[in-house]
Amino acid sequence: MSFQKIITLAIYAALAIAAFVFPGTTIATVAKWAPGVLLVAHLLEFAVVIKLLKQAEGSMAHHFFQTLLFGYVHWFPLKQAMESPAEA
Repeated sequence: MSFQKIITLAIYAALAIAAFVFPGTTIATVAKWAPGVLLVAHLLEFAVVIKLLKQAEGSMAHHFFQTLLFGYVHWFPLKQAMESPAEA
């Protein structure tokens, strides 16, 4: 797992902790709304990059789940790997 994905998971954990540790605060409100906003954004992102993901190795279920969790951090390295042989 890449460092960027670990950081992303740490941010998700921090949001979950903040939602419970600081109830009734602005931080808790943001922590509760952020996952929903990210989910919608990553669903739209998946729709935009689905052609790229279909060409990549691996199952679509894997790519869907990874894009929902990590978004750009998942699919951009795939795009770079697929483009690099064409440049050589």
